[in-house]
Amino acid sequence: MSSSGLHAAALAQAYFICHVKGRAKYCSAQAHGKVREAQRLRTAVLCSALNMADKVRLRRSRGRETRRECHRKKMGGPGPRRPSYRTALGPPLGDIGGLSTALQNAVEKPLMPDLNKRLSLPADIRIPDGYLEKLQINSPQFDQPMSRRSRRASLSEIGFGKMETYVKLEKLGEGTYATVFKGRSKLTENLVALKEIRLEHEEGAPCTAIREVSLLKDLKHANIVTLHDIVHTDKSLTLVFEYLDKDLKQYMDDCGNIMSIHNVKIFLYQILRGLAYCHKRKVLHRDLKPQNLLINEKGELKLADFGLARAKSVPTKTYSNEVVTLWYRPPDVLLGSSEYSTQIDMWGVGCIFFEMASGRPLFPGSTVEDELHLIFRLLDIVSIKH
Repeated sequence: MSSSGLHAAALAQAYFICHVKGRAKYCSAQAHGKVREAQRLRTAVLCSALNMADKVRLRRSRGRETRRECHRKKMGGPGPRRPSYRTALGPPLGDIGGLSTALQNAVEKPLMPDLNKRLSLPADIRIPDGYLEKLQINSPQFDQPMSRRSRRASLSEIGFGKMETYVKLEKLGEGTYATVFKGRSKLTENLVALKEIRLEHEEGAPCTAIREVSLLKDLKHANIVTLHDIVHTDKSLTLVFEYLDKDLKQYMDDCGNIMSIHNVKIFLYQILRGLAYCHKRKVLHRDLKPQNLLINEKGELKLADFGLARAKSVPTKTYSNEVVTLWYRPPDVLLGSSEYSTQIDMWGVGCIFFEMASGRPLFPGSTVEDELHLIFRLLDIVSIKH
């Protein structure tokens, strides 16, 4: 009989024994209307059955080993021992000749997935095979937990946190505080986006960069852009992100502002999925617009640019009303409100949904007053008199 058959037989036998023992108490409790007591007894019966099944299976396994040992002694020698299914190496190393050295090296060296996990590498980063040997770097020892300092030293030896690890290919855009480059990682040979933030000698790193790094280190989701690495020098702070081909604004321009309703639904679903993840962790994005929604060649949409994002405290406190691009800013914030919650992001989602479906912005105001006028005129709430 196979091992699965023995396990099933042992389980059936153990369950029958325990069921007979506990049947009287169970029926008595059920007859007297003690529902919780009956459920507790039923659970106890099942647990006892599983425990007894394990004991029976262990006893039978020991019996098989004893019979094999007696058979080997009766035949006049130890004979070839069957390989145990619990061992990972299979046959003895001496029986397979030239492969023994390779297997011994595999046992002595930690596997690459273990190295990636112990070094706490980002989800999308995997060290290529042979990279450590190419740099002549010894793998870290795993006989004890790694401290934060040793982990940082190991990551630095591999190449993380160094600008030499990345090659700038072309300039993608420039803003007030940062310049974005398309780059390539020498570590993985994958394309990356390098967001280079200029550091002022007296002011240091902008608060938006600090906020973006602190939030993205904890936000790991398929619809949120991944932060791979951080490179800090005296003159700049470079954030290394995964590379995506274009943003939603560029995608709509390439389509001539005419998107199929099927693609609109797919993109809207991904926006809401990523946003729900943020809101579940009490993070407000506060700057949703097509330019901050990145799309790769597979059609995956990811939320990006968390420079204005904020962790929502409990109880609610007041926030700045100088957030969200004008076209996607809700009316209460336009009127100066500093007490808001997740609704500030949902208003932006509605505006983006309309823009994807119709091909034009919903409220393209030039000033705060003009934006309010467009909102109130469309919603027919009140007319603004200048």
